Amino acid sequence: MQQPLKRRARKGKNRMAEYIDREAVISLVTSRYENPELCTQEINSIPAADVVPIVRCLDCKFSREPAKLTKIYGEPGTLTCTQGPCNKRNVSADFFCGYGKKK
Repeated sequence: MQQPLKRRARKGKNRMAEYIDREAVISLVTSRYENPELCTQEINSIPAADVVPIVRCLDCKFSREPAKLTKIYGEPGTLTCTQGPCNKRNVSADFFCGYGKKK
């Protein structure tokens, strides 16, 4: 029997980068420095990250209240998904997947 894969914590280079709003940084720089042009050029030269917004299960139109027994014996805040790979599975409110759609 094959052993299940263990998830390793991401550290160092593999860690997800933090993303910032470019316009907010430029606004901050231009309001604080006398000659912000160089900083603004440097900020604009950084390539944009390839990210998409996510929809948490709590805000997803495919999430439903769980069955009666899940409400009694399951984790508080558990929802039932009705879409994608999580279909008919219980998920936490802060979980997300690529199929989520805003309510």
